[in-house]
Amino acid sequence: MTHGDRVLTNQRIIIKCANNFFFEDKADNKTVVCIRDNWDSPLPKCVKYCDEDILYFSKSTTATCTLNSSPVDCKNILPGTIAQNQCAYSYKRRESIRDESFSMICLPNAKWSRNKMNCEPVCGESQSSTNPNASQAPWHVGVKTYLNGTCGGTIISPKNVITALHCVVDENFIVLSEAQVFVIAGGEFKDGQTEIIQKNVSKIFAANDGVIDVAVLELSEPFILSINARPICLGRRSSRTKKNTAFLHGWPKNDDHTGDIFVRTQLKFERNNCQADRTKGELCVRTLNMNHTLCEGHSGSGVITNYGSKNYLTGIISKKPGRSNECTNQPIVAVGIDQITPWLEETISMSDEPPFYFVPA
Repeated sequence: MTHGDRVLTNQRIIIKCANNFFFEDKADNKTVVCIRDNWDSPLPKCVKYCDEDILYFSKSTTATCTLNSSPVDCKNILPGTIAQNQCAYSYKRRESIRDESFSMICLPNAKWSRNKMNCEPVCGESQSSTNPNASQAPWHVGVKTYLNGTCGGTIISPKNVITALHCVVDENFIVLSEAQVFVIAGGEFKDGQTEIIQKNVSKIFAANDGVIDVAVLELSEPFILSINARPICLGRRSSRTKKNTAFLHGWPKNDDHTGDIFVRTQLKFERNNCQADRTKGELCVRTLNMNHTLCEGHSGSGVITNYGSKNYLTGIISKKPGRSNECTNQPIVAVGIDQITPWLEETISMSDEPPFYFVPA
C-alpha cells in the first residue's frame, strides 16, 4: 500500500519499518485492523537507533547511558541519548585524548556525535599478595607445546605474548603450527590453589625471520585484564640496565617435573665476565644468589627491570640448559629488547585495538 490508499473495514494491515528504521521492541512487523472507521490499536511508530554495538567492540571501555537526564540501558539507543564511556579496569585514557571525547550523543539522524574512543592498557604494575597468585607478576605466563615442553612468556598486550623462538619449534627447528602451542596463565587463588587460564594461539611471528631467538604469539582471544593478567611495559633498555639487577618469574622445571609454585628469581647483569656465548645486542644474566639456579622452565621468560613504579621488559631468556641438562647458576644469554623494538611494535600494532572506532558520517 502507498500513502493515501483507503483501507476497508475489517481489512488487516501488516506494517514493516524500512530504511534502517525499527519498531521500539525490534519486532519484525506489526498488524492492525480497520474497525468502524478506526484502528483496533494505535498505529506503531518506526524509530531509528544509534549503533549500540560500537559501545561493546572494545574490552578497554565500559559505557553508561542517559536520556533526558535519566539512566537508561545502552540498548535500543534513541536519539538524544548520551553514552558516557569509561576506561575499564586495568586500562587508562590515552594522553592525547581529552575527557570530553569519551561522551557521545545519539543525534536525530541516529548517528553518533563523535568517534568511539578506546583506552590503553595499564602496564608493568603488580600487587603483592599473601596468596600464591599471579598478581605478583601479572605479565608472566607459561608457553606449552605438544612436545610437553614448558617455557616462560610475557604478556606484551592483551592479545600478544612474547617468548623465545626455540620454545615453539620442533626437533628440526621448524616452527610449530598454532594448534600445537597454547598459553597458560595464573588466575585467582581459590579453594587453596591458583586457577589456571588457558589461551589458544592464532598466529606465531618469528623475529627477523627466525634469526633472533624471539617469537610473538597472537592469541585467539585477548586476556581480560585484571590484577592477575596485565601487560609488561615496553621501552628501550639502556636507562634501566644501569641498575645492574633484574628479576624473572616462572614455574621452572626441576627434577623432571613442572613446578607449581610461582617463583621470583633475582638476576644480575654480567657486563664484563660473561662466560656464555653471545652476540652483539644480547644480554648476559645470572642469578644474584649463587644458591639459586635457572632451569629449562625459565627459558623464554622475560628479564624484568623495575624503574620507578613500573616494571619493564628488558630481555627474553634465550640460550638455556637443554632438556637433558641440569639447572645452572652460570651466566645465561638473553635477547635484549633493543634488538627487536621496531619489529615488536609493528607486530603488536597488527592486532592491537585502534585509538578509536570510526563512526560513519
